[in-house]
Amino acid sequence: MNTRPVRALSLIRLSRVTDATTSPERQREDIERFCQQHGYTLVGEAEDLDVSGSTDPLARTGSGPWLRDRLGEFDVIVAQKLDRFGRSTRHVHGLFQYVNDHGKTLRSADGQIDTSGPTGELILFILAWAAQMELAAIRDRNGNAAQYNLRQGKYRGGVVPAGYRSVKLDGKGHGYVPDDPRDDDDLGATAPVIREAVARILAGHRRTVIVADFNKRGLMTVQDRQAVLNGRTPKGTKWSVSNLNRVLSSPTLIGLVTVRDAAMDDAGRPKRDDKGNKIYGPDKILYGEDGAPVRRGEPLISEADYNALRAIMSQERAASTQGPKRADTGLLIQVLFCGVCGRPMWRLKGNQRRSKPTPDRYRCATATNGPCGNRSVTIEEADANLEKVMLPLIGWAPFVEKTYVGGVDHRQELEQVDQQLASVADTLQFLPVGSPVREEQMRRLQSLSERREALAGMPMQEGHYEYRPVVDDNGDLVTFGQKWESMSPAERNDYLRANGVRVTFEKRERTDQARWVFEFAEMIRMYEALLPDAGQDVYTHVVEALAAKGVGDLSAPAE
Repeated sequence: MNTRPVRALSLIRLSRVTDATTSPERQREDIERFCQQHGYTLVGEAEDLDVSGSTDPLARTGSGPWLRDRLGEFDVIVAQKLDRFGRSTRHVHGLFQYVNDHGKTLRSADGQIDTSGPTGELILFILAWAAQMELAAIRDRNGNAAQYNLRQGKYRGGVVPAGYRSVKLDGKGHGYVPDDPRDDDDLGATAPVIREAVARILAGHRRTVIVADFNKRGLMTVQDRQAVLNGRTPKGTKWSVSNLNRVLSSPTLIGLVTVRDAAMDDAGRPKRDDKGNKIYGPDKILYGEDGAPVRRGEPLISEADYNALRAIMSQERAASTQGPKRADTGLLIQVLFCGVCGRPMWRLKGNQRRSKPTPDRYRCATATNGPCGNRSVTIEEADANLEKVMLPLIGWAPFVEKTYVGGVDHRQELEQVDQQLASVADTLQFLPVGSPVREEQMRRLQSLSERREALAGMPMQEGHYEYRPVVDDNGDLVTFGQKWESMSPAERNDYLRANGVRVTFEKRERTDQARWVFEFAEMIRMYEALLPDAGQDVYTHVVEALAAKGVGDLSAPAE
C-alpha cells in the first residue's frame, strides 16, 4: 500500500505587479492553508508575475519548466482559484488534458476545481468558459475607459508626449500640460528646448548644429526628462538628429492626440514580433465624432510654425533622395559649383605629412568618375574670395533673418471629414428608421456636416518667407559683418545655403585665369522685401550694390 503523501505544486499568477500589491502573498497563504487541510506536501512553487491570464501555462516562465521538465516531482497543481490557471478556455482545458495524460490533477484552494472526480473536467470547462467571458469583459471595460480618456486628452499611463508632463486634474484622472520650468531650479524642462529647436530650424539652422549646441549646453533630452518626472535616474542620453526629428515630426507639438493601429495580417489577425508583442503602424491623428481632431491640451508651438516645420522637413526628405549624402564640411559646401559641368565641388583633404604639405581643396564631384576638365581650388582661396566680395557689399548693412511663415491648409482635415461622412452614410442605410442607433448616427452626421461646412469656409493661405532685421539687447541693429563674425563655420555654411548664395569656379588649364561667378539673388530679395517698410538709404544702397556687383560674372575678387 502506497502511503506517500500527495506532492503539490503551488501555482501563483498575477497579471500586473505594483509595489503595493499583496496578491502573491494572499495566493501563497491560501494555497498553503489548503495543502495543510488536505495533507498535501508542497514541493515547489511556479510563480508567474506580470503574466496575462490569456497566456498558455506551458509557455510561462514560471510554470512552463515545471510542466515540461519536472512532471515527476509533483502529483497535483494547486492554485488559489480557477483564473490563476488562466482565463482562456483553450489554455485551461489544454492544461487539464496535458496533466491528466501524465496522471496529474488540478485543484483550487477555493474548492471549486477538483479534476480527480468524474465531473471535474465538466466543471473545469464551464468555469473556464466563464473566466474567459470575464476576461473579455475586462478588456472591453479597459478598452472603453482607454478610448474615453484618450478622447478627453487625459493621461493613460506610459510615456508622456515630448514637451509635456502629466498633472492631476481638478476632477478624476490626469492630463497634460507643456513641460515649462516650474521654478528657477527646474532646469530640465523640455518645452523651451523644443520651441528653440523649431525657431532655429525655421531660421535656416541645420539640425546637426542645433543638437551639437544642445549637447554642449547640457540640455536634457526628452528620454532623460521622462525618467526624472517618473522618479528615475536619468541615463545621460545625448541629443541626436534622429531623436530630434522624432520629436519635431509629431502632431503632439500642437496638442493633437495621436494613435497607432495594430498591423493586421491577411487573415485579419494582429501581426506580432519575435517576442509576441503586437506590431503597430505609424502615428496618425485621432478625430472625434464631429470630425475635428482631438486635442489633449495647450499646443507647444503655433499651428503656423508647425505647418512651416512640416514643409521644411518634407523638402529635406525630397532633397535627400536626389543624391548621395556627404559628410564634407567647409564654408562653401553646396555653395561652390563647377563652372564647367555645374556639379557641386566637394572638399578634398590635403596631406600634411608630406615633406611639402598639400592644402585642403575644393574639387568637382566628377573628379573620381570621368572628370569634366575643371581644376581644383584651395579652400583658403575660395573662402577668402567669397568674403572679399560679400563683406564689403553688405558687411555694414543690418543683418536680416529669413523666417518661414506657414500657410493655412485644411484639405487634409476636409478629406478626413469626407471619409467619416461617407462611412456614416453607408451605415445609415442598414439601420431601422426611428431606432436609437440610427438617431445617434443622424446626430453624428449633422455634426460632421457642420464641421465640413466650417472647414470649407476657412481661408487658405500659402506659406511664405518674411524678413526681419535683427537687433541686439540694447535695441540697436546688428550688422551683417557683426553677425558673420559671431557665426561658427557650420552656421556660416547654413546661412549661405539657406539664402541661396551660389559661387561657380572655372579654370581648365594651369595658366588660365580663374573665372569666378558670385550670385546673391536671395539676399537681394530679402532687402527688397524690407525696402518699402524700412525707408532707409542703407537698404537701397545694398540692393543697388548687390545688383551691380553681386549677381553675374566677377572675373576677380572685389577689393
